[in-house]
Amino acid sequence: MTQKLEEIRAQAVSAFQGATSSKELYDLKVQFLGKQGSFSTIMKEMGKLSAEEKPVFGKLVNEVKQALESVYSEKEESLRQAELQAKLQSESLDLTLPAPVE
Repeated sequence: MTQKLEEIRAQAVSAFQGATSSKELYDLKVQFLGKQGSFSTIMKEMGKLSAEEKPVFGKLVNEVKQALESVYSEKEESLRQAELQAKLQSESLDLTLPAPVE
């Protein structure tokens, strides 16, 4: 299960970093970290582990989840800044023009 968790982590990080828009990034977050996502699926499988393995695996799950949320937040901020810059460049206002006369 640890290997499966690492595979999900690698896929999620790669997908998050490859996102090109905020909507795409959010959809990826739902796919990996959402209620029906890959991460939730592996957490449901924790019930199959022995009592000794559960705390160790639970700690690993929490670390991976925090790492994914951190990568998501960084990419979200990066995309937000890029989208803002694109919007600012597309909306130009020439302040040297005279005001319209009515």
